[in-house]
Amino acid sequence: MFGAAVADDDAAGVVIGGFFGAGIGAALNDCDRGQLHYAASYSFTHGSPYYWHNPYTGVRGVVIARDYYDYGGRRCRWGDAEIYMPDGSFVIDEVRMCRDRYGRWQVAHRQ
Repeated sequence: MFGAAVADDDAAGVVIGGFFGAGIGAALNDCDRGQLHYAASYSFTHGSPYYWHNPYTGVRGVVIARDYYDYGGRRCRWGDAEIYMPDGSFVIDEVRMCRDRYGRWQVAHRQ
């Protein structure tokens, strides 16, 4: 996991780090990471898929949140994320996120 090391924003890095390893993560620029972060937040909050595309890099993806469940008194969800690179490579990964005490989605420590 590459986490905050590749993102300017620690929260964005944690979310992205929860999804992808350093291989494909290193290929994403700040705009791609920002779009992925927004897609995860939107999908997990609204429960609907969020598709995104960066016309400048050709990177595109989707984040799909699954049903809610309770874990340790917290509301959580599993989600799937897919990122497609312009060279034809792609990664599909899943992550569990839970709401923190302020209601924000955070990548769960135990996947």
